[in-house]
Amino acid sequence: MLISQDVIRRDMLRVKDGENTEALPLMKELLTYGRKYCKIVILEGIMYADWYKPLFELAV
Repeated sequence: MLISQDVIRRDMLRVKDGENTEALPLMKELLTYGRKYCKIVILEGIMYADWYKPLFELAV
């Protein structure tokens, strides 16, 4: 499963990137889903570590 930060943030939700971006909850939900139902999950994008820390912690 590919989770593309730009597709989710810009195309699906049409929100800006930044601290507390509205894309983060959906990305976390997709990651949780992917880990449960897919063999491989790829997080793709340029994600500032401080802003996306909760997502990275969930991915480990």
